[in-house]
Amino acid sequence: MQFYGIINPMLTGNLYAVTAAVCALLCIAILRCNNTIYDRDSVIRKYFMFLLTSYIIYFALDCLWGAANSSAGLFGRGGFAVLSFFNHLMAVVAVACWCFFLTNYFGFRDTRITIALQFIPLACAVIVLVTQIFVNTVFSIDEACRYHAGPYRIYLFYIEYSYYLITFIKVIFFLISHHSEHDTAYKRIVLECAVVPVVFGVFQYVYPDGPYSSLGLMFSAVLAFNGMMVIEKHRKSQNFELISKDRYMMLEAISDGYVSVIMLDLENGTDTVIKTTPYARSLIEPEMSLKEKVLNIFRNAAVPEDADGLAEFGDIDKLPEKMTNRRSLSTEYRSKNIGWCMAAFIAAERDSERNLKKVVLAIQSIDERKTKELEYEEALSRAYKNENAVLAELIKMQSTGVIASQDRKIVIVNDAALSIFGREGQDPIGMDVFEFWKGSPIRTEDEDKEKFLEVEREGGSFSYQTVSYVEGNEKDMRHLRADVKRVDLLDGSSVMITCLTDITAGKLLEDKLRTLSETDMLTNIANRRCGESQIRLLMQEGVEGIYCLLDINGFKTINDTFGHGTGDDTLIAVASAVRSSFRSDDILMRLGGDEFAIYMRGVTTTDLARIRIARLFENIARIELPNIPKGSVTVSLGAVAVRAAGGMITEDYTEIYRRADAQMYKCKGRPGSNLSIEDAAEKERNQNEES
Repeated sequence: MQFYGIINPMLTGNLYAVTAAVCALLCIAILRCNNTIYDRDSVIRKYFMFLLTSYIIYFALDCLWGAANSSAGLFGRGGFAVLSFFNHLMAVVAVACWCFFLTNYFGFRDTRITIALQFIPLACAVIVLVTQIFVNTVFSIDEACRYHAGPYRIYLFYIEYSYYLITFIKVIFFLISHHSEHDTAYKRIVLECAVVPVVFGVFQYVYPDGPYSSLGLMFSAVLAFNGMMVIEKHRKSQNFELISKDRYMMLEAISDGYVSVIMLDLENGTDTVIKTTPYARSLIEPEMSLKEKVLNIFRNAAVPEDADGLAEFGDIDKLPEKMTNRRSLSTEYRSKNIGWCMAAFIAAERDSERNLKKVVLAIQSIDERKTKELEYEEALSRAYKNENAVLAELIKMQSTGVIASQDRKIVIVNDAALSIFGREGQDPIGMDVFEFWKGSPIRTEDEDKEKFLEVEREGGSFSYQTVSYVEGNEKDMRHLRADVKRVDLLDGSSVMITCLTDITAGKLLEDKLRTLSETDMLTNIANRRCGESQIRLLMQEGVEGIYCLLDINGFKTINDTFGHGTGDDTLIAVASAVRSSFRSDDILMRLGGDEFAIYMRGVTTTDLARIRIARLFENIARIELPNIPKGSVTVSLGAVAVRAAGGMITEDYTEIYRRADAQMYKCKGRPGSNLSIEDAAEKERNQNEES
């Protein structure tokens, strides 16, 4: 107690106010740094911001209280009493926010009953403070404007400790029932963030003139921030080991705006979390199969009314069949925590037979858009029921394109829709809805029109995707999602509502994922899977050509002598020479290591092939690198003609590759770059030997 007696005088007086002010500034700094852990759309980031905001308000009040307590008469006796009242109230509110944050961070699913129970201590604190208004039960201010603790003040401490107890019970129960690789770090956060404010709270009770509550909450914020940062960095470092660094960084960069992004390897039954919430991560148990993990996330994320439909959507056993000839598959559902969401499976990688190997599960919050869409329907229904022109005008002011039609005649269209259709300044009211679409930059398929008429007759809704662009200016292409629904009005009539939403950002994500899956990350040309798949498709269509197989002479020596960095530079330079030597519609790919392949589509004579290959040799001879002088890089190239008989190519790709490989090895051991093309007599002889 002698030690405490030394410390307490040090934190009273004006130093109390300074300490509380420092706590507020430190929390402001943490608030500014919060984006280094989670992006702007993260639910946890929003919870943590709310917690820090409550802390900052409390610290600011505590700073003013310390200044008033050390400077008698600064706010007057009445002002000091009001300040003390709100300071006590905000202390309980800050601890309650701490309780809500920590339990939400660990993904504890509160029911309405548990949420109501958590407000009981706060309600008790308000009741205790209300008694202070009539009788000095919590504190009193003497004539000299000095603060004195009252008999009920201890109950406020009991209420704060009840929140600590509630949090301990909920989080410990959750950690026992859910296991992950971060359990140790999670438990450390709980212990540090709970024990520290409790200890300082005891100091505050023993020495009411010290800023110990502020110090305890400030340290809990610092420890929570540090713990979350450690967990997030550890998770990211694990993901770097599971997938390539380039692909991980690309996926993380384009995941902005998504709640969760998870790579699913259907072939190996594994998953790689790029980004998600702690609650969703806690649902992924290590011993679960990939199918169980996806279904567990969906079942627990959606409200009960949408759970069955979402479970059907998330059945990954049926995914390859559903996504045949489709790049993505999406659905909308209502989340328990963040409102309306859109879940999408996006094809990331297919094998040579176009079978699905990897998909990305991306979940996006669309609550704002969906809420507006439902508001449009409700507003339109009220507008027709009441013939209220004001409500119809509100619809026109919305940012999402909205078209309402009755008997195929447009009755309402807002400015956003006019802009999308390139009809700014026009008045299309009464115009046929299909005529309205004609001549616009939006591309409409006949099947979409037929579906529109079917829904108009029979009711229901449907969605489709389309694009909008002006001929010759495809760079400004916009991808749109059209949601069409028939709304039945109270007078027995019905209205067709079409909502147009810009989904260009999501389409760009799909395009980038497709590029990642089809491109060799080092040389930026097609990878083996993509290139061979394209060649097989051309052969099935009977497209003749010349197949070339080449590798770099002495590449192992380059790697061993100058290192893998120079080896990589050599591969990049050769790929660049290949790209500049052939046409854009020829198939160029890196097979792996130092081996490349080219398919010159439509080339039917070996003379033309020799001209183009000679140009390739010239470009390769110009390669000059820091450790590799000009003319030192040479290649061996074998080529075979791929011919059709009766419009069909009967040979398979494996046989063509074997023949080109045999031609390439005829060039080995010769100086410089060399070419060997299979002639007709040699091909016939090889075929006779095989038969």
